[in-house]
Amino acid sequence: MNGQPARASYEVALVILPGDEVQNHARRLQVELKRRFPRAAGVATQPHITLKLGFGADTLEGLEAYLDELAAGLERFDVGVGAIDCFDEGIVFLDVERHPRLEQLRRRMLNDLRARFGVEAYALEAGDAYRFHITLAHGLSPADLELARRELTRPATALRFELERLALFYYSDEGWVSHKCATIPGGIRERTAIS
Repeated sequence: MNGQPARASYEVALVILPGDEVQNHARRLQVELKRRFPRAAGVATQPHITLKLGFGADTLEGLEAYLDELAAGLERFDVGVGAIDCFDEGIVFLDVERHPRLEQLRRRMLNDLRARFGVEAYALEAGDAYRFHITLAHGLSPADLELARRELTRPATALRFELERLALFYYSDEGWVSHKCATIPGGIRERTAIS
């Protein structure tokens, strides 16, 4: 033993996967960003809204079961997605409407993760200032970020989707990839299914 704490086997995050229309809109913007800013990172990551930022886990099984349990106990609601915006840290994103049910879900998840898995929230996640968003690209230089602000921020394309899928993301050499999805019951397909 070298006296250092053991490193977690997995780096994971818990997210919302937007509906197809929002996914397609975000992907088009990611392609545009990659074309304009070839050194931008993150454009290969599936568009998502982060509920819990990346954290270490020794196994995935408990988190997989938790994701299924959480989704099974939720009701669907609409989420709004708006304008392109930027964080000063070199990140370009789509703004997500602040919704009380979205915030309740995020806080419930943080509390559950702390109680069940000993996962603590980061300072950024703990307060009321958390900003929901869909990252389109990150790692832009200050000059590229300023150019993106001028050229890409335009009137919002207001889109809405029904919150239907949660996902457990896993960090690999290729970036963040979806490891497991869980569907929230009650969609149109389920209501109209023939039994």
